[in-house]
Amino acid sequence: MPYSVFFRFIHLFCALVVFVLIPLGFFMKAVDDEELLITLYDLHKSLGVLILAMVVFRIYMRVKTVKPTSSASHTRLERGLSHITHKSLYTLLLVMPVSGWLMSNAAGFPVSFFGLFELPDLVAKNDETMAIYQNIHFFAAFVLITLIMLHAAGALKHHFIDKDTTLKRISSNNLGKAGGILIASTTSLFFAVSIYLWVSGEGVQNTAHENAHAAGHASIEVSPHGLPAEGISAYPQEGTHQSEHHRDR
Repeated sequence: MPYSVFFRFIHLFCALVVFVLIPLGFFMKAVDDEELLITLYDLHKSLGVLILAMVVFRIYMRVKTVKPTSSASHTRLERGLSHITHKSLYTLLLVMPVSGWLMSNAAGFPVSFFGLFELPDLVAKNDETMAIYQNIHFFAAFVLITLIMLHAAGALKHHFIDKDTTLKRISSNNLGKAGGILIASTTSLFFAVSIYLWVSGEGVQNTAHENAHAAGHASIEVSPHGLPAEGISAYPQEGTHQSEHHRDR
């Protein structure tokens, strides 16, 4: 029994957003242009909020709807590993955006959804807790990458070696060899790009991360007379805020 078309679409959309979100987070480490960095921060946070909403919705749908039974060709070990992997993926897809939300608030910054509205602050500004949320966010990203690769490898094993309908049930009934190769290539590219951006960004130090948020807040927190709010510099080079994502380790 295949998954519904709607559930397949949600699964694909979530995967594509994650495939953009994680490499983007690593890419931001090396960005030294303040205006670009502000835009990327906003995009990263907005996509995180989107993932959080979609994962909560997916969990609700899994509880309320009938889940297709496992294929008869699956061994007990495969069913057990699949169960653990799915539960872990859902957990990490909740931990990642929530830790990012907490990290941003603890650093003193809001979380906006594509500029349409701001999410409420969950915690007060606190440098010590910010560092904790940052470490959780960073560690969860690597665990999530690992689980995604294992999840994809298992599905591709069923498609190419076992030749059963496991991958077709969550993608397309007409998925053939070419479709399997496309999924394998896309997943491999995601892994390679993520690792490359992480490695290339290690050790990179610049002031853009500190100044970008100061510039962003200076443009938002203004008085009715058009003057900067008290304590916020109107000029990026004078900003004193630190980035919640990339402090010196």
